[in-house]
Amino acid sequence: MVYDQAVSKSILSLAGLTALQQSIMNLGMGILTVQGRINSFGVNVMAAFSSAIKIDTLAYSPVQDFGNAYSTFVAQNYGAQQADRIKQGNRQASW
Repeated sequence: MVYDQAVSKSILSLAGLTALQQSIMNLGMGILTVQGRINSFGVNVMAAFSSAIKIDTLAYSPVQDFGNAYSTFVAQNYGAQQADRIKQGNRQASW
């Protein structure tokens, strides 16, 4: 394996925004910030908050996974210079 700065730059430009979004969704939703405040309200509120976060995560997972799969699909076809497949995938995903 050999480090290639051009390839690394290309990967970062294509995947950087997706990585940022995942980080914000998992860390930046205020969960870490709010958790400290929630803990001061006692065990029952902590348990309710924890349950609500788990339900939210369960509800959001399919959408998040679809986004991950879609970005992989677009990236692979972009790399293969298959713009027509990206357009066709957009139409089929919208349908």
